[in-house]
This record gives sequence, C-alpha cells and structure tokens, in this order.
Amino acid sequence: MKSIVAGFLLLIALPTAALARLDGNALLARCSTDDVKGCFAFLEGFADALRESPGDTRPACIPDTVSAPQLLDVVIKLLRNEPQNRQYPAARLIIHAYAKAWPCHH
Repeated sequence: MKSIVAGFLLLIALPTAALARLDGNALLARCSTDDVKGCFAFLEGFADALRESPGDTRPACIPDTVSAPQLLDVVIKLLRNEPQNRQYPAARLIIHAYAKAWPCHH
C-alpha cells in the first residue's frame, strides 16, 4: 500500500505534459541513473496495482516477495532488449515487462 501511495504521489508531482510524454525512452533515462528511488516507487506502484486487480483479468502475477530492484531489472531488461518498442507509453511497457517476467496461468 505504501508503494501505491508513493507511486501516486510521484505521478501527481510530475507535470501533466511530462506524463503524456513518458515513453520507454524517458523511462529508461530516468531509471538508469544512480538515483533510482523515484523509479522504484513508480514501478512498485504499478506492481501493487496489478496485485490488487481481479485475478482473471490480471496481465501479470507478481509475487509479493519480488523486490523493487527486481522490478527495475525486469523493466530495464525489456527496454534494452526491445529498443524498437521504446516509443510506446511507459505504462504499457511496464505492464508488458511484468507480464513476460511473471505471467498468470489462467
């Protein structure tokens, strides 16, 4: 719950225009720095939201034991391995990365 709140606060702290432009390229740039605390909160917020969504419609089943650095590693790996997709919205790419790493077996 803390990370949902932190992720939400991070989102509202960013200007609306910045959110509209947050694509995979911007996410990679922001999350590839030495100061990744904000990135951790952002990614944990997405993970928590997915954990709380209904099980039969959930695109990813992320175990509660997954750490923020693991979430970051999964997202960075996808962004680096699929540069042709970085123009897509960051939210879409994060969910895609989580779904590849922790697929649900419906």
